Amino acid sequence: MAAPNGPAYTEFTVMQQAPIASGAVGSGMATDEPDKDNMELLKHDIAHEFPELKDKIHALKVSNTHFAKLYSEYDALNHEIVKVETGGAVMIDEALEVLKKQRLKAKDHLVQMLRA
Repeated sequence: MAAPNGPAYTEFTVMQQAPIASGAVGSGMATDEPDKDNMELLKHDIAHEFPELKDKIHALKVSNTHFAKLYSEYDALNHEIVKVETGGAVMIDEALEVLKKQRLKAKDHLVQMLRA
């Protein structure tokens, strides 16, 4: 579509890439750099969620190959989810939900092993 007496242009809509945390101060628009508050909300790694189990996590990673493999898989899923949620990657909602369910299942199994 051409503007009168001007160059051609295309209309487009700017969409927000990452959700803004509740109570966040700012323009409401996502930026290229993830908001520090949002990053804190995205920390789902086992070490951050269970700091009191740090020694047991290390011991199981060294002595139990199943735990070590599951921990590695959980970590990889978590990194992929965080990348999508911070705008570093694009994924359809259904695929993201599948990853989140896989991460939750792995976390449940890891926590059961840690609490045993």
